[in-house]
Amino acid sequence: MPSNAAGAGVVRWLEQVAATAGTAGVVGAGGAPVYRLRAPVAVPEEHPLDAFDALVAEAEADPKQAEMLAAGRQWVAQAFYQDEHRTLAGLRLAAGLSQRQLGERCGIGQQHISRYESGKHKPSLDTAHQMARALGVDLDTYFNAWQATVAKTTHAPKP
Repeated sequence: MPSNAAGAGVVRWLEQVAATAGTAGVVGAGGAPVYRLRAPVAVPEEHPLDAFDALVAEAEADPKQAEMLAAGRQWVAQAFYQDEHRTLAGLRLAAGLSQRQLGERCGIGQQHISRYESGKHKPSLDTAHQMARALGVDLDTYFNAWQATVAKTTHAPKP
């Protein structure tokens, strides 16, 4: 057993894990215990929003339903984003786009669009230009929406 306290703690932890797993330590060369532990196989769980994402993807595959979804997004923009400064989310919804659709038009993933809309990350000039073009606004409008987005958040964006 190791002489230092940290090493002793590791050994105690291993002994506890081995006992729980029904595996005893085997004495190896030099008298050191050797533990053979099997990690449980992790079964990936379905994310709670996977079913919703699949439903939206199915609806967007049908042109009539896709048109209705876009109209719904535009209604959300008018009903909930009209009175405040336009944010990036407001611009996107006014354009009738989902985060995934905007990401596809800009050549970036939906998760990046989400980070920009939450003010967690600042888009590069190139990305801002691509997003502005995809949203049908000029760069000044996009910049004002970015500033409104950041003003609504309590944390500073990461570069």
